[in-house]
Amino acid sequence: MDYRNHDNVSDINPIYDTFFKGIIIWTSPHKQGHDKIEDDETEKPSMISRVRTMGLRCLFLISFILCILGGILFLVFFAVVMGITHTSYPHIRGTVNLSYANADGNIIIERDAYGVPHIKATSMRDLSYGQGYAEAQDRLFQLDITRRAGRGTLSGLVGTGAFDIDELGVTLQLEKKARASYAALSNTSKTLLTAYVDGINAYIDEKPVLTADYTMVFDNRTVQKFEPFETLISMYLLGWRLSANARHEIERMKMIGDGLTPARVLEVVPPANTNFTVLLESELTQMNGLSQAQKDTNEAARNNVTNVYTPASPIKTNSLIERLESNPFYNKIMDGLAPDTKASNNWVIGGQHTDSGFPFLANDPHLTMTSPSPFYLKHLVCESCNLNAIGAGVALIPSIVIGKTDKVAWGITAAYTDVIDLYKIAYGNSFDAYNHQGTSKAFEDTVYTLRASNGQTKKITVRETVYGPLVSNIFGIPQFTLPIAMHWGVLDSIDTSMDTVLSIVHSENVDEFTAAINANVTAIPLNFVVVDSSNNTAYALSGKIPNRPHSGLFVMNGNGDSDPAGFLPRSAYPVVKNPPRGWIASANNRVVPHGYPHNLGYDAASIYRASRIHTRISEAIDSSIKMNITTLRSIQLDSVSSAYLTWNSTFDIFNTIYESQKDEVAIYSLRAAALKEWNGNYSLSSEAPMLFEFFLRELRRSALPTSVESSTLSSVIRVTNLLSSNSDDVCGTSSCRSTFVINAFRAAVDAVETRGGLLSWGLSHVVEFPSTIYDSSPLKCFASRQTYNAIGGSLTVNVAPIVSFNGTLNSYHGPSYRQLITMNTNRTLGDADSFFVVPTGNSGNMVSPFYDNLISLWRTGEYMNMSTAYS
Repeated sequence: MDYRNHDNVSDINPIYDTFFKGIIIWTSPHKQGHDKIEDDETEKPSMISRVRTMGLRCLFLISFILCILGGILFLVFFAVVMGITHTSYPHIRGTVNLSYANADGNIIIERDAYGVPHIKATSMRDLSYGQGYAEAQDRLFQLDITRRAGRGTLSGLVGTGAFDIDELGVTLQLEKKARASYAALSNTSKTLLTAYVDGINAYIDEKPVLTADYTMVFDNRTVQKFEPFETLISMYLLGWRLSANARHEIERMKMIGDGLTPARVLEVVPPANTNFTVLLESELTQMNGLSQAQKDTNEAARNNVTNVYTPASPIKTNSLIERLESNPFYNKIMDGLAPDTKASNNWVIGGQHTDSGFPFLANDPHLTMTSPSPFYLKHLVCESCNLNAIGAGVALIPSIVIGKTDKVAWGITAAYTDVIDLYKIAYGNSFDAYNHQGTSKAFEDTVYTLRASNGQTKKITVRETVYGPLVSNIFGIPQFTLPIAMHWGVLDSIDTSMDTVLSIVHSENVDEFTAAINANVTAIPLNFVVVDSSNNTAYALSGKIPNRPHSGLFVMNGNGDSDPAGFLPRSAYPVVKNPPRGWIASANNRVVPHGYPHNLGYDAASIYRASRIHTRISEAIDSSIKMNITTLRSIQLDSVSSAYLTWNSTFDIFNTIYESQKDEVAIYSLRAAALKEWNGNYSLSSEAPMLFEFFLRELRRSALPTSVESSTLSSVIRVTNLLSSNSDDVCGTSSCRSTFVINAFRAAVDAVETRGGLLSWGLSHVVEFPSTIYDSSPLKCFASRQTYNAIGGSLTVNVAPIVSFNGTLNSYHGPSYRQLITMNTNRTLGDADSFFVVPTGNSGNMVSPFYDNLISLWRTGEYMNMSTAYS
């Protein structure tokens, strides 16, 4: 295993390095170096597969040559016409010394061989200034589009194509929210945020040669100065991004409009499974003394369908979210803004289970793996402040959001708690008023004018209710016929989460850390796992959840009968320290067990990543062999499908398929045998993963009634329920399971054979790192990245959900940051103890050597040392 240190790094331009590695992979009969997996040596591709593979290699070579020719033409245009070459990336070699008026001392920025900035200052204010300057050097365009997307001014930079994105920003009124919340922050936070944007603006004042993002497509060669309140916009955008339940409520309303009763909707798309929860009943003081009857009563609240809005006819939508996701030029920007959660994993292991006797922590949050990455690696040192922190940040937040200090380390996942409720509003005597609790209330209207870079304008009227803004336009519903209001805690009152986000790096132990999270991080619903240097492990839940009298699963009638009684008290949010089992893990599964006395939300991801992590940790503990950093790595990179193993062992699905198909058409028999004999591992040379992904697609397609087959809800949960039962009226027969799986299997085989048959996973699966702007433009070849020979699949721990089955099986959601941390106080922090990596690179400038230099490490499961001793 090669955990790479910050030395001996090639200076080859990674753009060309990536291309030539692709040539080696596609033209060599055997995989090279770390692409070789010992377990795969016995697997040999068929003659048909080899011929098809050679054909694909030829096509790749032709594509590669055309791409190079196009790249040469582009480079000529880029350099000669625009006058921009390497001058568009700043001074990043060696040391940068900064100073500004009233600085407390000198600020030093040193970048290591991987492009990670090590920022040192004598005060937190100066450290924030240095962060702003360094991040502007590397990611100015990303910072700019983030604040513009939230303020509703992106079209002023990129044109009318961004009107839809701006409409989302102004409808949510994130600028108004950010301004009000910034005013309520502590003076310390205001000082740090002001220094941060001063650092960004200092770089802008140097009038650097702007990157191609500004100059090639948008012809916009000026950057507006940043303001301190804009830093909060990034946090609120992330909070919106991780609030998927709102979209689920709309989907359930559409099902009712299609003729399903609310009770039937709960059968078709059931709430989250409680078999694998993040926390156990014995670990929760909130469940002390509850009888089984009380727990059953608490859990039954999720089936409450009283006062659910029931549309009388089908609802057809062309939602703002759907339009943005299908917009070929801006969909990758929107992908980071749509309310939907993909996946994330984190876990902590107590010192009683580790070889060093100190706790371990692993985390890999999963977002869209764009170029540049959503995460930015950095190391912050302020000796006089007793701060030595390293990890990942996000745009516009001047701190470490995931990482470690000398005292504590932490990781996050999306909690899937329900922080948003939607209400159907009834108009009053006119469209200017609505009825609530038997009285007529006037809308509070605000008119916004969107202004594009070409001078075109678009007016947006935002209508406020007692719940919050009308958001029908976001979900593609005609506002005048079906007004939907959104109640979201972030918009409900002043939010000071940023105070805690900036201060938690100073936590001395898990008690201080979790107390701060529990008390004041309300903007984003997250699972925090924490360890400290005193051998403690802990968990805390953040967010702001309505104290609702209903399940939260449906759009409710906004007549006042289902209004929340404020928000849950902070005592309702679980905090756990040093659980007896010695570990805690989360993977977007349900947080609390059956019968928890507070409604935190009933939607969650399927249990398969969580169950696999649970299994791996439990097996390691049962073996009595102490875990080490290699154990953590093997779990984080685990690519065995727990779904396959469960369906095979518990439901006997693949034997059922085999027995039904063994005497059928030869190709069905052959493919059935392949699935039956597979071990569930997405190894690079195996062809079974490709077949399983097609099978999974067909299962998910047919798991829902025809009228709702396009639903974005948890079809995997529905699939599991169908596989465990032989009677369900979706199939309409008494042998639902066998009919269901055999039909899905044959459809999968037909789809595979139509496209030429099976390929190994290494050749059929492509991981993309799309450029936020250029991915659907002629510049994609130059700005976006992709890689073959990447393990992982849709339901594995090392997740790679397939988003496209056209040609290759493509994914671009996955581990957008990985970290492995041990709090071994007997060694220097980061000295061969802790590791991290992002998928692409730290720079957002496509001509920078640090734009894509980390792809190879990420793909092969290697990491960089989280060295804080760099100088």
